[in-house]
Amino acid sequence: MSTHEPQDCTLLIGIPSKMKDYDLYKEGLLESDFLKRCCSNRLKFFNEVVEPVQQALPNIKKYGCHVVQTVREEDFVQAFDKKVVIVFSHWDQNNLEVNGRMIPDNLFCQYIPTGYSGIIDICACQPEDHLVVCIKNRAPAATIKCTLTKITPAFWIEIIELTLLLLRRYKLNYREASMQVITQIFNRYHKKRQNHEQFA
Repeated sequence: MSTHEPQDCTLLIGIPSKMKDYDLYKEGLLESDFLKRCCSNRLKFFNEVVEPVQQALPNIKKYGCHVVQTVREEDFVQAFDKKVVIVFSHWDQNNLEVNGRMIPDNLFCQYIPTGYSGIIDICACQPEDHLVVCIKNRAPAATIKCTLTKITPAFWIEIIELTLLLLRRYKLNYREASMQVITQIFNRYHKKRQNHEQFA
């Protein structure tokens, strides 16, 4: 299993992640299925997306990962020059959100080179078989990482940040490092929940 460094990774942020995005959405100047379904008000958006993302990004960039916050078509093409492509976005019913626009799975897959053999990490809630099968049909040699568990953007960005930190410190495979981080975070979460229930 090959090892990776943060410099081997590109992070593509497909959902709104700045307060100005929310303002544009409320003014009708930005479409976003994510904001419509998941962030009912400004405070929720700030607490669950903006603050966690803006706190994590300086470290993610410092570690050497290439970050794209406003994803354009050419960014998709360039992203697959890296060994690991992290797609931090919103997925729903065979569509992936990119800059407020829901694009069909098959359109996203067209950006992936057919010979791509790196890791594609889909950090979006429950990207069911359709997206995974679409990617695998397009790039059979690619390794796809995703989860069917519903995870908030705050959890996702923490997982990404800590995974890149592990890659910076140790010689690990991205998938291996990510699974270690996910296990640690969920163990911590369940321990806190058990302690809360114990004293409730």
